[in-house]
Amino acid sequence: MADLPVTECAAVLGLGPDNMKKILKKALQTLRKSPRMDACEPAGWAKEVHR
Repeated sequence: MADLPVTECAAVLGLGPDNMKKILKKALQTLRKSPRMDACEPAGWAKEVHR
């Protein structure tokens, strides 16, 4: 699902796009707070792909 846009991921999971965005936002926040991510440098902000 990594290459799918948010709307298609949401459809596959049976969610609405807004709920999918909330889940992804929470997941990113959790990952960024993880001590294991301290050594990683952000590549920049990812942009949502609309197809």
